[in-house]
Amino acid sequence: MSIKNSNDIIGNRTRYLPDCSAVLQPTAPSLAPTFYIIILYYVMLCLYYVMLYYVMSYYIILYYIIYYIILYIILYYVILCYIILYYIMLYYVILYYVMLYYIMLYYIILYYIILYYIILT
Repeated sequence: MSIKNSNDIIGNRTRYLPDCSAVLQPTAPSLAPTFYIIILYYVMLCLYYVMLYYVMSYYIILYYIIYYIILYIILYYVILCYIILYYIMLYYVILYYVMLYYIMLYYIILYYIILYYIILT
């Protein structure tokens, strides 16, 4: 019968291995990273919806600001047109009364001229 040498390369190779050469066996992966990824996903989703809310709020506010600016510009021009039309109308009314005044003055002068000739003759 032969005596087994522990340093013999033939035979049980895992026997008498030093501790530093021990190979760690893989264990089942922990669920913690997956759980954190899921939580991170929902946190990012919530942040996305919060950001979307604020961005949409910003665009809605911007929309209303632009709407009211355009409305005020339109109202300004409509009021300006009414003012211009009012002054044009006022101009023609004044012109009418001025013409009427001159026509009346013409007839009054004509009346006095006629009266003067009648008195002299």
